[in-house]
Amino acid sequence: IPYPTPNPYKPTDVPYTPYPTQYPTYYPNPKPYTPEPTAKEPCNDDVYTSSDCYVVGEEIVVGFDQCYAKPRDWAGLYYKEDYELQLEYLPWQYLCGSQDCSEAVASGYVTFKDDSFGPWPLQKGEYVAYLIHESAAPPYESYAESYPFKVVNVGDECYQTCASSLSTDMECYDDIYKNAASDISVIVDFVNCDSHPKDWIGIY
Repeated sequence: IPYPTPNPYKPTDVPYTPYPTQYPTYYPNPKPYTPEPTAKEPCNDDVYTSSDCYVVGEEIVVGFDQCYAKPRDWAGLYYKEDYELQLEYLPWQYLCGSQDCSEAVASGYVTFKDDSFGPWPLQKGEYVAYLIHESAAPPYESYAESYPFKVVNVGDECYQTCASSLSTDMECYDDIYKNAASDISVIVDFVNCDSHPKDWIGIY
């Protein structure tokens, strides 16, 4: 029987297992942020002319923006006083710019001239441009109208120069006042360019 080993060998070292992490290394990601959808800007139909005054025979350019365009929408020129569109339209144009309109045009311009549909040229007067959908039937209903514009005869000025003024029939009334047996009259002449119904004149 052999003698016992005086100093036994150490057993193989057990692999070291670290203690579990007390706290998670990273916090969980917060709830993903979803931005609010961008609100759409409101859409407004609009029609306008390149000028507010034209000479008889001058081309009239009409610009437009529309929200629900259709291929054969059109623009018509009417007398200003025909605000209910009860009278016959004057010159008119499809918004696509030709008679063969296969695609809708949401924004652009058309030019009224000697090849426009309807009577041309416009005679002296005040007019309004209207937008009308393709399916409309008379009496028409417009979904946009321009500011009024005027047409003047050749040789006339679109914009009359005006200067307001005020004057009396005399510069001094002292002698008349001293010799007058009764109240005296002061005659005032005036030119009022930007006139209003209740404008007035006072003597101070």
